[in-house]
Amino acid sequence: MPSFDQVISTACERLLEDERLRSNLTDAEANVVLNWAMDWLERSIRQARDEAEARRIAERDAPRVREAVLAINDRASGWGARGLTKASKAVEPLLGKERAPTRAEIDFVLTATSSEFKRAPDTGAPHK
Repeated sequence: MPSFDQVISTACERLLEDERLRSNLTDAEANVVLNWAMDWLERSIRQARDEAEARRIAERDAPRVREAVLAINDRASGWGARGLTKASKAVEPLLGKERAPTRAEIDFVLTATSSEFKRAPDTGAPHK
């Protein structure tokens, strides 16, 4: 079974190079979100049967995961590692659909589930 390491590496490097994906997050928060994004992208690419298909999957899915990370970056500052992990998992089902999710769809999922992630301003503890 081919590994597609080069295709995966290239796709992940492009995510890491885009500073817009972490501009509102601390380094620790950015690591949570970007590690999730790279892991999701790797899992998607590894489903390919050959290198040509791996490249097509990377071309299709890298923009999807980038848009999800941008949405999380725009909304999730201060959610902490636990909240960002939940936010990432909340948008994940949208990424595997036949068509790419719109920003509005991603924002809707984040908004609908954000009460689980937001931190109380005075204690840093999650809202209940």
